[in-house]
Amino acid sequence: MELARRTSRQPDHAAENRALVALAETLTGAPEAILPKLVELALSLCQADTAGVSVIERDGNEEVFRWRALAGADAGSLGAVMHRWNSPCGVVVARNAPLLFRDPAQMFPREGVPDMGIVEALTVPFHDGDKPVGTVWVFTRNETRKFDREDARILTSLSRFAGSATKVLTLAEERKQANEALRASEGRLRFLAELAAATQPLTDPDEIMATTARLLAQHLGVDRCVYAEIEDERVFIVTGDYTQGVPSIAGRWPLDGFGPAFEQAMQANQPYVMDDVDQDPRAANDLSAYRAARIQAGICVPLHKAGKLIALMAVDQARPRRWTSEEVELVRTVVGRCWEALERARTARSLRERDERLDFAVELAGIGFWHCDLPFDELNWDERVKEHFWLPPDARVTIDTFYERIHPDDRARTRQAIETSIHNATPYDIDYRTVDPETGAIKWIRALGGTAYGPDGLARRFDGVTVDATVRKLHEERLARLLEREREQARLLEQVADAALTIHATASLDSVLRVITEEARRIIGAHQSVTSLTLGNDWSQAVSAPSLSPKYEAFRNYQGAPTGKGIYALVCQTNRPMRLTQAELVSHPAWRNFSGEADRHPPMRGWLAAPFIGRSGKNLGLIQLSDKYEGEFTEQDEAILIQLAHIASVAIENARLYDELRDQDRRKDEFLATLAHELRNPLAPIRTGLTLLQMARDEAQARRIREMMERQVGHMVRMVDDLLDVSRITRGKVELRKARVELGTVLESALETSRPLIEAAGHVLSVSLPTEPLWLMADPTRLSQILANLLNNAAKYTPAGGRIRVAAEREGAHVVVRVEDTGVGIPPEMLPKVFDMFTQVGRSIERAQGGLGIGLTLVRRLVELHGGTVEAASDGPSRGSIFTVRLPLGAAEEAKAVGPSGDAPAKGATGGLKVLVVDDNVDGAESLAELLQLTGHTTEVAHTGPSALVAARAFEPDVVFLDIGLPGMTGYEVAQRLRAEEGLGRVVLVALTGWGTEEDRRQAREAGFDYHLTKPVDLQEVQRIVDGVAAKMKRVA
Repeated sequence: MELARRTSRQPDHAAENRALVALAETLTGAPEAILPKLVELALSLCQADTAGVSVIERDGNEEVFRWRALAGADAGSLGAVMHRWNSPCGVVVARNAPLLFRDPAQMFPREGVPDMGIVEALTVPFHDGDKPVGTVWVFTRNETRKFDREDARILTSLSRFAGSATKVLTLAEERKQANEALRASEGRLRFLAELAAATQPLTDPDEIMATTARLLAQHLGVDRCVYAEIEDERVFIVTGDYTQGVPSIAGRWPLDGFGPAFEQAMQANQPYVMDDVDQDPRAANDLSAYRAARIQAGICVPLHKAGKLIALMAVDQARPRRWTSEEVELVRTVVGRCWEALERARTARSLRERDERLDFAVELAGIGFWHCDLPFDELNWDERVKEHFWLPPDARVTIDTFYERIHPDDRARTRQAIETSIHNATPYDIDYRTVDPETGAIKWIRALGGTAYGPDGLARRFDGVTVDATVRKLHEERLARLLEREREQARLLEQVADAALTIHATASLDSVLRVITEEARRIIGAHQSVTSLTLGNDWSQAVSAPSLSPKYEAFRNYQGAPTGKGIYALVCQTNRPMRLTQAELVSHPAWRNFSGEADRHPPMRGWLAAPFIGRSGKNLGLIQLSDKYEGEFTEQDEAILIQLAHIASVAIENARLYDELRDQDRRKDEFLATLAHELRNPLAPIRTGLTLLQMARDEAQARRIREMMERQVGHMVRMVDDLLDVSRITRGKVELRKARVELGTVLESALETSRPLIEAAGHVLSVSLPTEPLWLMADPTRLSQILANLLNNAAKYTPAGGRIRVAAEREGAHVVVRVEDTGVGIPPEMLPKVFDMFTQVGRSIERAQGGLGIGLTLVRRLVELHGGTVEAASDGPSRGSIFTVRLPLGAAEEAKAVGPSGDAPAKGATGGLKVLVVDDNVDGAESLAELLQLTGHTTEVAHTGPSALVAARAFEPDVVFLDIGLPGMTGYEVAQRLRAEEGLGRVVLVALTGWGTEEDRRQAREAGFDYHLTKPVDLQEVQRIVDGVAAKMKRVA
């Protein structure tokens, strides 16, 4: 634009014509001088300080402009280069037009133009055909000299000669090279070129040797060409040769097989040339070998590497021939090239195989590669690394991308690990989590790498690999959970074993009661414990032993005697344990609220009781616990209390019989010692296994250790009658009685349960419900339990005077209930774990409440059984918590579908048996009968001994499942009566009992039972028995 605005000076056509004539004469007479002549004329015609011609050339891997001709003040800079693109010449070539540059050093400050004090530069392009070749330019350092359009026209005119001159010079160079090539040995070069062309694409070593031998034999016109490799210093191997009218000599040959002179020449790295074997005295003693191979004349050239013979090449024919030195030299050249081609092929094959193995290993291991120039401007990742970070293959990666995709909890330590590796020149090895921003999914990644440093000691690169470690981490987490469970089980088992030792080491009845009461409260963790013993059904002489924690110090002297009435008496009557929440307790029909003792009795907070049962199945009393330190009593607590009650029952009977059975003291002591030993015996391998698991080197070793520990734990559990059976919780064996219920009603029930705890802590409770009713298909009792557990949780984990808010609303096809508190909160790392079994959140909570325990686990299980979800949220410690329950809304017609779907097998179905189930536990009897009905059998149920006899006479069963501990008439008596009944003597009798000793089995056999099953009954064993009876009856029929 500036050039167009300037006024052009008048053209000097005469001077211009003289210049053009001079250039034409130079181009004709001395084309090599055309460019120097051109810049001299440009300097004069344009009145510039310097004129020059720049030609595009390749310098290494990039293109540059080289100053090929200069005239004027800067002629000494001939040969200098400028950047191909970031320079005035590059811009002119790109635009293909003359351009004027004012102060070009400022326009191209970095590397395009050196600061030479140039005021103006005028540059025009020139071409070879359509191809840009370079530029012609002038510049001035004079502020008053202004280039104009006339100068541009002159340079454009002169540039045409620059293009022609460049083309002429290129042609001259090509002619020179062609003449030199012609002077060389055309035949030799042509052959070597053909040989290179033929072997270059080959990758198989045998094919390279065969092609080389064939081409050399054909070029020299010989009968045979051989390439051989040296196996050791005395043997060469011909793997293949080219022959024409002569036999192949492929195989292993001794190096002296063609005479000592031949071997000496090979070892001395000298060619062995024979024009005629018959005339060569060196072959006089070895003519037979030459005759056998039909060699009359030949050349053999050795190849040495590092001073050692490694290969040789030979050409020969069956007639004399005078070889030339050129032919000998050609064979020497070919053997070297053949060896190099073979080495390249073998190396390439080895590299391919290595790369294939490496690629396979990388693919198998899921390894990704990354490298980064420092500082971290842009990160170079392969597709696998991007996959590890939830990125598409074409994603651009920066250091910000890297940290954004890492889990927030892992960013700081990852940053620290990188900085430490770079600053301390130490390896980088870290595990961190990456997060999918869309789904929140997490992968565990292991990253390994290191820093590369320049000669100046500064960090230049940070490179390494990543591996998906999610599976390994999951294994580690599962192992950690298993270790924790094993430790907890071992701790409880050890406590039970210690309690058993303490109980059985006590002789007096009072001491037994005191010990069992204290040990049960301590092991299970409750504020109240009391044992009560009876004499038959006479509660007037009952003995009680209470144990209270400091929380109930005010009730320490309470001496209320049991009356034999109320819910605890029900435990003794049924010989069944009972476990109730406080809400369930006060709503139970048998609850009497201590009658007239309510004011003086310690308040109840949930209830767990187990009966003391004698060897004969007779009730001895019971043990009761209330007010657990944390949460509600669990199935595990119940299992432990049952086992302690079993142990205590033995001790109680032993203590009662102590004075009367002194002569049996020795056997009692042996029994107690054996029991103590058998309880403690598995603890040693369990303890050892825990240590070994921590030291296990691999999963296989850990699995073997776990299997050993499982055997020992299984042995212990069987001994104490499934002491720690928590499988019912983990398997979700909870029966739901669904009905169409309104959420507000259920919530009110839950609030009634939790309100005493909330009010006792002085909390402010607010409830928000929508105006419309929210109907659900749910078990109202279990749903109330869910909400009460959450409310109790909020109350217990909120400091006194806090706020608790319950809100419910409809969200689409779901009901959402949120329980929010201002309590102690949950650390972020614990949020994913709060619903796990036995999780404790933080030390502060542990000190206050003993951990979250199992309550939240039950909440989650029950919610999931209802087809819903539950989530926990918290901003951290002391920031409160929010628990959100989401349940599906129930349609009106769903209210009809309360029972199980499908038709049960018809009574008396073909192939079924008639089965009588006798158990005073109504639910147990009914559920077993229903199971048998579902498998095609006809069933009847009875709950007492007399009613069982009546039912058996009328029903005439094939099989009777008979509980031993029936009230009034024991199972043993019923069995004996059935065996004596006419027509029932062949019925199959199966004993159901909580006792599984050999003595118990002996009594069952003597009473007439065919099978003996220990509760809880293995349903597969039940099925096996009835299937066996059915099969036997079918064979008889």
